[in-house]
Amino acid sequence: FHSTNYTANTNNANIYLRYYLIDSEISYGIIGQTYKDKVSSMSQNYTWDDTYAIARILEENHPDVELENVTLNMIYEWTISLDTFSDDPKLANDQILTNILQEWYEEENN
Repeated sequence: FHSTNYTANTNNANIYLRYYLIDSEISYGIIGQTYKDKVSSMSQNYTWDDTYAIARILEENHPDVELENVTLNMIYEWTISLDTFSDDPKLANDQILTNILQEWYEEENN
């Protein structure tokens, strides 16, 4: 994960952007916007390849859960029930689900 700040001057107004490099893809958001706002403002459907984004959404949707008690089956069920998830549920495997849980754990413990 890498972020860079950038200032642009458009129509006499400064616009401050932060660029995020996540899984070799660049996305951006206006500074001050929360990750939840950023994710909800994007009209993207997520797939099993989007483990970081899925982890962040699950973290937002289940703020009080203790990660030690989360099973891979719970990750699977929560992920396929997301409105923004559009992949084939049959493509899930333990490695993908573990990656989602690991991303969530790392975000929560940073």
